[in-house]
Amino acid sequence: MNFDAILRKKEKYVLHLRNQYKGASVLVAMSGGVDSSVAAFLLAEAGLKVIGVHFRLIENSLNQSKGCCHTGSAIDVQRVCDRIGASSYVWNLTNQFQSKVIEYFENSYFHGETPNPCIECNRELKWGEMWKRKLSLGIDFIATGHYARMIQIYGKKWIARATDYNKDQSYALWVIPEEKRDTTIFPLGIFRKSEIRTIANFYHLPTAHTPESQDICFLAGSDYRTWLAQRKQSNQSGWIRDSSGRIVGQHSGIFNYTIGQRKGLGGGFSEPQYVIETRLETSEVIIGDLEQLYFKEIVIRDVIGIIPKQPVLVQVRYKDKGVLANAIPLENNGAKVIFFEPVRAPAIGQSAVGYIGDRLVFGGIIHQIDK
Repeated sequence: MNFDAILRKKEKYVLHLRNQYKGASVLVAMSGGVDSSVAAFLLAEAGLKVIGVHFRLIENSLNQSKGCCHTGSAIDVQRVCDRIGASSYVWNLTNQFQSKVIEYFENSYFHGETPNPCIECNRELKWGEMWKRKLSLGIDFIATGHYARMIQIYGKKWIARATDYNKDQSYALWVIPEEKRDTTIFPLGIFRKSEIRTIANFYHLPTAHTPESQDICFLAGSDYRTWLAQRKQSNQSGWIRDSSGRIVGQHSGIFNYTIGQRKGLGGGFSEPQYVIETRLETSEVIIGDLEQLYFKEIVIRDVIGIIPKQPVLVQVRYKDKGVLANAIPLENNGAKVIFFEPVRAPAIGQSAVGYIGDRLVFGGIIHQIDK
């Protein structure tokens, strides 16, 4: 899309926002990156009363060189809000982030699970702490810079994929319960990333050229294994076994291994080997060939959404294309997912998210994996 077409698209969308929200107030979670900056800009252009909020998440963030936890990001948020005529605040959420996200991240690995801290941050901070403060302050809406959409079907709000599938972040948003969707706005859902950059440049937003962060923010570019080892006083070593039970090596801590991992397993095998299971109770890592990495069924817990009777496309990781499956409700807010064809390396602790078309219908945490 050429430059003029992008600006026309933006103007049409701002008019839509203005008609839909009619000067409402909105808390915008702002990381200091270009996406949340443009989200705030679009809402301000549409006449909403924008309050930009930056989360201070790390106590010693002056030492962070990059990422949304960096103190410099708060300065960028202030500059953007000054530019668009919005107020801005920094909320110190270091205690909540430590207890709800970092400790969850650590405990998951030390219990043989594979965590997704971004999803827990969404659950506990954006639609947890931020939501509570929205209510106490009497603010109408909250908004973020996620690439996703909120659509209305059958008289209720559903999370949906962004139109730019390459940037779609709906997978990480399944934790938003239905009662919080009516007052949640995703301003970027109809745009491509390149269009967001164009808008930021044209309107001279201070974060227009901010590089995109791909790291887990609190790791600041460190390998998670190194980070965990520094925070764990002692590591329980154990055996690496093949799928027949034969000992083929030794490991220095089960948290160093995730399902599907190929590195760090030693050599001398007739064909490539992968981690297919970790056994916390015996501190063992089980490896096998590529075929053994595929599974047909999973059980998920803490389900949010509706388990439909029709087949759904289920993603078991963020950039996964998904596989068709049937889902069966279980007691205690769980569900069994039976795939039409085996999926590669579903990991306990990760999320499984079901879609019908672009519409997100349910999500949950992978609790059990079966052949």
